[in-house]
Amino acid sequence: SDVCSSDLLATAALNYVPYSVKIVFKSAKLIPTMMVSSCMHKVIYSYREYIAALFLCLGAIGYGYDPGKSSIVTAEYQYLGVLILTISAFCDALVPNIQQDMMKLNNTPAEELMVNTNVVGLVCTIFYMTITGDFFALIRIGIESPDLLGNLSGIGCSLAVAVMCYTTLIKKAGSVAAVSIGTIRKIV
Repeated sequence: SDVCSSDLLATAALNYVPYSVKIVFKSAKLIPTMMVSSCMHKVIYSYREYIAALFLCLGAIGYGYDPGKSSIVTAEYQYLGVLILTISAFCDALVPNIQQDMMKLNNTPAEELMVNTNVVGLVCTIFYMTITGDFFALIRIGIESPDLLGNLSGIGCSLAVAVMCYTTLIKKAGSVAAVSIGTIRKIV
C-alpha cells in the first residue's frame, strides 16, 4: 500500500506544484531512506555518508530539474503540494526498508514479495479504476485499438524485470544501496 500511496500522492501533488518540483522530491528520497533505515535497522550512517547522499541527490535533481518544461501552477496552494510530496517521499523511504525487513525476517524470496506486492497493487488499481469509470473506458479503448494490449504487455514485462532486479537488490544489498543505485540510474 505504501507503493500505491507514494505514486498516488506524487501524482496528486501535480495539482498544486509544477512537475519539476515533483522531480526534485523524487530525486531526493535517498536521505529519507537512510533515516528510516537508521530507525528500522539500527544502522548508523556517518556524516560523510549523509553528505555523499546529499551530493548524489543534488546531482540527480540538477540533471532532472527543468523549469522550462513545468506547468504553470498558482502559488496559492503550493504549500499543500510540497506537503503531499513530503508525505510521498516518506512513503518512498518506507517501501524498500519494509521490503528488506519482510525478506530478511520471513526469509521471503524476492520473487514472492514482488508478486504479492503487485497483486495487491493490481487489485487496488482495478478497484479505483472501476469506481472512477476509467476501467471500462480502458476496456473500450483496448477493443478499439488491439495494438494497445501488445504494447501494454511489453511495458508490463519490462517493468516486471526491472522491479524483480530492484527487489533482488534490496534483498542482497539493502534498502539504502538499492535506492542509491536507483538514484545513480536516474542520472545515467
